[in-house]
Amino acid sequence: MRRAIGLDVGGSRLRAGLVLVEEGAIIARHAASLGEDKSPARVVEAIASAVEGFGVPGVPLGIGFAAIFRGRDGLVANSPNHGWRDVPLGRLLADRLGRPFVLENDLTMITWGEQRFGGGHGVADVACVYVGTGVGSGAVVGGRLLRGATHSAPEVGHVKVVPGGALCGCGQRGCLEAYVGGRTLGESPDWARAGALLGLALGNLVTTLNPARLVMGGSVWLGQPQLRARTHETIRETALEAALAAVTVVDTEIGDDAGVLGAADLAAIGG
Repeated sequence: MRRAIGLDVGGSRLRAGLVLVEEGAIIARHAASLGEDKSPARVVEAIASAVEGFGVPGVPLGIGFAAIFRGRDGLVANSPNHGWRDVPLGRLLADRLGRPFVLENDLTMITWGEQRFGGGHGVADVACVYVGTGVGSGAVVGGRLLRGATHSAPEVGHVKVVPGGALCGCGQRGCLEAYVGGRTLGESPDWARAGALLGLALGNLVTTLNPARLVMGGSVWLGQPQLRARTHETIRETALEAALAAVTVVDTEIGDDAGVLGAADLAAIGG
């Protein structure tokens, strides 16, 4: 039975698992808070500690990290939750780990996990959006991950829903995340507006990518029924009719395990 290690590194917590790949089963787990110090050195050390704790140096390793990457070598262009810009995470990890690994945006790994083992299982065209502290997204098109030229596609959280609007953690204005992310809603819980803006972005995503399945997750999405209802309503109002007829919107079936499973599985097949 093939084994692999998967890590899901978010803005505040790290989750890791030793996975039986074919079964999609996590047989050993590790979780840790990143704490207040989110410097690159501290985060890299937390990742290394989790990996080494499993005591299986020869197995494939996949890491999902909450950031916007630039290029294919693991350069973090922007990580709003960590306060990073232009950090060579791939190189730092290579120096510290001394072993091969696959590094992707956390939602890329989550999307792959959902398509392989969760709400998108068995479907070749899947979009996945998680609404938590921020808004992350990914897509599988024709059975293959959609990465884009710089490994940053598709960043739904940073599409502009209010041109020139509120300042986002990415440094630009009017992003969806600035209105729907957990921090914003905690400060100003306007669920009707948030649901309308989220539904607008998702309706356009359905029109653009034409997925057969849209998998939704994240603490804000799963915990706010009013937001969910308004979002569903707006998706129906805004998506192209032909695309809307083809898509089924579902909630995640594997929740917090999606990123760990996706990272492990993607590493096992070589990225």
